[in-house]
Amino acid sequence: MRVVTSSASLRVAPALVVLLWGLAAPAAAQETAPETGAAPVAEQTASIQPIPRLRVEASESITVNLLYYHLRLDERPTAIASRTEPRLAAVRSKHLGDEIDLVVDWAVRDWLSVSAVTAVAFPGDAAKEFAGDDADWVSAMLLVVLHF
Repeated sequence: MRVVTSSASLRVAPALVVLLWGLAAPAAAQETAPETGAAPVAEQTASIQPIPRLRVEASESITVNLLYYHLRLDERPTAIASRTEPRLAAVRSKHLGDEIDLVVDWAVRDWLSVSAVTAVAFPGDAAKEFAGDDADWVSAMLLVVLHF
């Protein structure tokens, strides 16, 4: 058995973060906010930093990963974004939330692998302000891949 820890940083588009949280993505405005000079909504990003990861190689064919994501907006929504999606006007925080994932990968054969993922997400203040709800989000996924 081998245990590995690591961390990394990601930058993702806000529509992806919104999609991950199961919220309706706002329409992207392509103009610059005249009152702030802020970037167009389509260029705003959210950060996931850092991503601590605990990896355990239980055997040659089974790997278990535990991941933690801390999601933050790089900047608050602009006035233009608020016009295209009125719920964004209520967002004052940059903290989207936190997520913990448990991933088990099994290399069944050279040509077949199976991954099971369970995730729990805890909304931060920005997600609560946008959605008006503070319910945690739980998901599970089973992925079967044929390699050829």
